[in-house]
Amino acid sequence: MYRVAIDTGGTFTDIAAVNKSGQMMMLKSPTDREDPARGIVSALAEMAGCWGLDLTSFLGQTEQIIHGTTLVLNALLEGRGSRTALLTTEGFRDALEIRRSRRENQWDLRAPVPRVLVPRRLRLGVRERLDYRGEVVIPLDREQLKKTVLRLQAEGVESVAVCFLFSFQNPAHEEAAAAVLRESLPGVVVTTSAEVSPRIREYERTTTVVRNAYLTPVLAAYLDRLEEKLAAYSDNRPIYLMLNSGGLTDARTVKNFAVKTLLSGPAGGAQGGQGMAQALQRPDLVVADMGGTSFDVTLVVDGKCRQVPEAELAGHPVTLPMTDIRSIGAGGGSVASVDESGRLLVGPRSAGSVPGPACYGRGGTEPTVTDAALLLGLLNPESFLGGRLRLDYNRAFAAVRDNIAVPLGLDVAEAALAIYRIAAARMADAIRLVTVRQGLDPRQFALVAAGGAFPLFAGLIAGEMEMREAIVPLQGPVFCAWGMLGASRQMDLSRTCLISSGAFECDALNALVGDMLAEGNADLDRYGVPVPERETELTLEMKYQDQHHEISINPGELRFGPSSAASINHAFHKRHRELFGYDEPGKPWEIVNVRLVCRERAGGYVYPAPGYWTGDNTEGPISPPAECREVMTGPAGWQAVKVYGAAGVPPEVSGPALLEFPYTTVLVPAGFTASTKAQGCISLCREVQNTKKREECCNES
Repeated sequence: MYRVAIDTGGTFTDIAAVNKSGQMMMLKSPTDREDPARGIVSALAEMAGCWGLDLTSFLGQTEQIIHGTTLVLNALLEGRGSRTALLTTEGFRDALEIRRSRRENQWDLRAPVPRVLVPRRLRLGVRERLDYRGEVVIPLDREQLKKTVLRLQAEGVESVAVCFLFSFQNPAHEEAAAAVLRESLPGVVVTTSAEVSPRIREYERTTTVVRNAYLTPVLAAYLDRLEEKLAAYSDNRPIYLMLNSGGLTDARTVKNFAVKTLLSGPAGGAQGGQGMAQALQRPDLVVADMGGTSFDVTLVVDGKCRQVPEAELAGHPVTLPMTDIRSIGAGGGSVASVDESGRLLVGPRSAGSVPGPACYGRGGTEPTVTDAALLLGLLNPESFLGGRLRLDYNRAFAAVRDNIAVPLGLDVAEAALAIYRIAAARMADAIRLVTVRQGLDPRQFALVAAGGAFPLFAGLIAGEMEMREAIVPLQGPVFCAWGMLGASRQMDLSRTCLISSGAFECDALNALVGDMLAEGNADLDRYGVPVPERETELTLEMKYQDQHHEISINPGELRFGPSSAASINHAFHKRHRELFGYDEPGKPWEIVNVRLVCRERAGGYVYPAPGYWTGDNTEGPISPPAECREVMTGPAGWQAVKVYGAAGVPPEVSGPALLEFPYTTVLVPAGFTASTKAQGCISLCREVQNTKKREECCNES
């Protein structure tokens, strides 16, 4: 039997598969931008061939397909969602546009504001009102609601979001309105805020349910197509989607909750980072994944990825638990351009897989980071993508010359180097954002170089930031897909409770947690997870009563008694002091939200054996052992470096050197030594004057 993980990005679709014996295969295939589902089936057929099977036999023996995709996030960023309407409490239809009255630059009145997904004519008020306790003040006006339905029919909406005041305390009005809408508008997706995010704060809840309504038809249609295409080969196709929080849920669930998969792809990489931390016994890692379109950074601290109760995406908050992932538009396909002021910019726009970088020969004429790397000698045009795509040097040269070198008065090599160095600087800034800006010293972390493109930059960035080591996992080119293989099925639940220190009600808290636990276990029952293989994690979101934002603490228990107030009090003040450098023990506090995770215990990861990397199941070198090539990575200009093929890498390599694998190339900068360590990883350690320190650094991995 096989377990298969698929990560579909803007440029490549990555697949990792493992059988019951622990053997693993990995491959990359260009993403089909017109029909990603068709591209997945094609890539699965190629993976089946790696195991010596046809696609029907392979899928028939596959017990689980895990899928992560940037489809939903891209639809949000590109404005390709469904035609959506919003029903709100009468008089509050503009909450979505008013936001919190904050601007990115408060003093710039011309600064653009985030795009509103629902135009004002489709934001409609409904006569009803609950008070802050959830008690009815004005009953739901059903006659007015029926007239509103007629208007929605005339507008041809595809999806409706319902968000009434204080529905997190009492969802009755939302549920009644949703029932009318579903009966009167067959085929239209209806989503209520009480289903998606039953939490306090009107604007945040509204924007979350609107995004879900806007994106759900897109994801549902995509999954229907994928299931239909897979059904042509096998009925045995259980598909699980990666959640923002790093867990898995079935396709049936996310067809109603697309917003839970906004970070579906990168969340797999975060899970993989946790697995690396445990396997290498390196609890503090910066996991950086450079793909074709984006550069995603995740911190692993004390062996765990950071989780946040909400995040801001495309200018609006999403109040759902998420892995703390920071992304910038800096990938191998990021386009370089010169603006009207003569500045060289790299990203965030990407050439994607089609037309792709100019060197792909698929019609692209704009220069990208990949084109620059080719011109600098960092890429072998004959072995790119496992030898399946020959890079065109002349097209890359013309793209950089015409678009960058000529406008800036540089020669082509200087222009390519500028693109390369700016891309590296942007990625280094992203790493500083999650470390230095949060009060953490990057020198205390090791840098994990994931993604097919990042090993060309990781050593230089680690040296610039004085990080002790850069680790290149052999599974790095498909790191997010590989990380999904270690994820577990789970249910994320969140509820508002509003319990203060002055009136601590352990019975009310126990009742709330009990209801959430029953709901979470019902989902695990549906998945067939045995009770002994389940685990739970409870988080309280708390604040001082005059504060605006909460911090998270783990109380370490699921049931509370009279003495629990004291332990919660101690944990809250301690965590506040750790985060902000002070606490105020005399001030009353408040529990605002309760979060509960119910999941199956995660299984272990399978790691590639040292020296193993295959995309076509072949053995032996993919290039001649130890040749030399002229490369340029800095102001020193061109220099000859040794180039080693995958099968010819010696135990230690001193930089400068290039290590070429089917789907990635590792740059070993001058002043670094590369060596193979635990789990088949390649460790890049800075050569320092104290040899003992260097050995300690590398031996830790």
